[in-house]
Amino acid sequence: MTPKYFKLLLFFLICQLSVYSQFDVTINGKFPGAEGKTVRLFEYSDMLTYRQNKIASYTVDDDARFKFNIQIYEPQYVFFRIDHARNGLFIEPGKTYNIEFDFVDFDLIDNRRNPYLDPLYFPFTITNEKPDGINVLIDSLDKLTDDFLYENFSIANRGRMAGLLADFKNSTNALFENVDNEFFTQYYKYKFGKLNNIIAPKSNNEVVAKYFFDGKIQYNNIEYMEFFNSFFENFVIRGSRNIRIQDVEFTVNELASYTALMDSLGKDTLLRNEVLREMVLLKTLDEIYHERDFSKRNIDSILNQVVLQSKFPRHKQIAENILWSKNYLSIGSPAPDLVLENEKGEKYSLSDFSGKFVYISFFTTWCIPCLAELPVKQDLYEQYGDFIEFISISVDRHTYPYYNFLRQNDYSWRFFHFNDDFNLLDDYQVRSYPVFILICPQGNILNYPRLYPSNAIAGYFERLKRIYFQSDRKNRQRLYYNLNR
Repeated sequence: MTPKYFKLLLFFLICQLSVYSQFDVTINGKFPGAEGKTVRLFEYSDMLTYRQNKIASYTVDDDARFKFNIQIYEPQYVFFRIDHARNGLFIEPGKTYNIEFDFVDFDLIDNRRNPYLDPLYFPFTITNEKPDGINVLIDSLDKLTDDFLYENFSIANRGRMAGLLADFKNSTNALFENVDNEFFTQYYKYKFGKLNNIIAPKSNNEVVAKYFFDGKIQYNNIEYMEFFNSFFENFVIRGSRNIRIQDVEFTVNELASYTALMDSLGKDTLLRNEVLREMVLLKTLDEIYHERDFSKRNIDSILNQVVLQSKFPRHKQIAENILWSKNYLSIGSPAPDLVLENEKGEKYSLSDFSGKFVYISFFTTWCIPCLAELPVKQDLYEQYGDFIEFISISVDRHTYPYYNFLRQNDYSWRFFHFNDDFNLLDDYQVRSYPVFILICPQGNILNYPRLYPSNAIAGYFERLKRIYFQSDRKNRQRLYYNLNR
């Protein structure tokens, strides 16, 4: 390699590193009390479905510290998931955030006081953010707005409320007029746009012309997307004067055509902009998915056409997310994998039970309805354990009640502890206890989450057994699913 060529290569590498470093974000965290806990970092894949996408995870070290290094290309909101807690912040490319949480004694957290697993909140501070930092600005605006609404929410006179809102906006304009941050400027604009549309609504023409007509969809801006979602809610089905519901029904149910549906929505001149129109199309498909007047199969087909044909990558992603959100854990969808370890240290995954039905329950030793199901489950095991694998997963926060439970009881099937695997609870969308899931021999969801042992399911299991042992193998899957119709 000649010296000249080497210098050129070195220059190119330095330029590449410089470009990539502009998008680097570092989050340095300190969380006393959380040593050994896993901190997971998430973003919203989109803000129409609000599908959560895990970016990274980190185990808090013995010094109570954790760290994330990621790349982003525009400002966005991210959030931590720790245990059942959830906390978030806004981040911008090229910046470092030093986060310090207040001390938390996790041993004192009692899920019995939170049976529906509502997200906890652990306070934290960004110690190095400047007064003009994005989180300081947004927190200040949000607090001012919340205080304004709290002080005036009882006023029933809409005209008076509109005047107060105008005065309030003028005062906040004076506070934030020198802010040089495009993300915050847009956040500010759409926060007041949303408030104005609630308190002093304008015509659809005026709103679209002022806020949406340019088609510059701000996919990562929370206030923009909240305004978009609220304004265009049921817009096609009930809000547009130029789109006939009969045309939409025919296009979906008979034609199952993405391009025809785009043409139908284009009859409303407010949706002339192609980017905006396609976003409204996606929101409409999301809204009507479970409506009895529309074919789910055809909506699936149209969404898949968006994935293949759309000119806009973010719309392809949103279409995929709608398909995922509507079909995840539904009958026939693949069951999420799981890795479980019993009290002897033996590990099992879902594939270890391939070829059998798997009946999974999530429970806790303090949950009275959970414990009441166990004797009934024992009877079911004795009748159907030859072709159904019974599994119970304890979600007790600590292992000692679980081990004590095993010593005091002699149930016949497999028991496991979830071992602080909150990804497992997310994967199976466990939001309360008990939860029961039935998985077919091919590893797909057969019933979720209704099959309580006490809910007279012996007859259901009996029919499954008859299909399993007596039916032709090619027809079994179809017959399994037909039992749920």
